[in-house]
Amino acid sequence: MTIFREFDGVRHEIELTPSELYAAYKAEQFYLDKDDILAMADGVDYPYNIPHDAFVELAEEMAYQMRRNIDRYDIGWYEARDEAILDVVAEYKEGVKSVRS
Repeated sequence: MTIFREFDGVRHEIELTPSELYAAYKAEQFYLDKDDILAMADGVDYPYNIPHDAFVELAEEMAYQMRRNIDRYDIGWYEARDEAILDVVAEYKEGVKSVRS
């Protein structure tokens, strides 16, 4: 894949290697997963019994675990998301996970 960037007023053509393209794909996939998890936190009464701010802070870990569940256990997207949220929330409640102050 070719991308274009401008440096000092000069347009440069850059060819991404397959590993760079894959890394960009995985990064975008992570951000979409995280955004989906955060969308669950907006405007709903929590079923997880943790503060809204804590849920938001834990969303990144939830997204990582969600994708790990999909890759390792070959389960569906919704099930992987729900399992990741429940696991991270349980760890937070047990004091295993903490949020930044």
